[in-house]
Amino acid sequence: MEHKSDLTLIAFVRESGRRFNNKQLMVLGQLFSEAYKSKYGNPPPKIEQREGDRIIRVNVYPPDFKEELDTIMEDRFPRPKRRIDEEGSPKRKRKRTTRKPDQIRFRRG
Repeated sequence: MEHKSDLTLIAFVRESGRRFNNKQLMVLGQLFSEAYKSKYGNPPPKIEQREGDRIIRVNVYPPDFKEELDTIMEDRFPRPKRRIDEEGSPKRKRKRTTRKPDQIRFRRG
């Protein structure tokens, strides 16, 4: 039985604010499903969801399973560490400057 507060994989990822490519989403989906199955003994329930002009069946996870999902996501795809300078503020990457065509030097071999 699904509730409004149940989460699909995509809803969970959007709520987390993270971005993943399709391959990473497939991996997360498999990991989430395996974790749910090991905790509850059976696969997660499915709902029908429209994607473009198709209707597909997707797994849904209860709100009390959200912490496990977050742990799985962070373990498999940790957030990049922010570099901190001596004053304690995040370091910014230097912008690459583009060279004008007359500034490009070619190596002779």
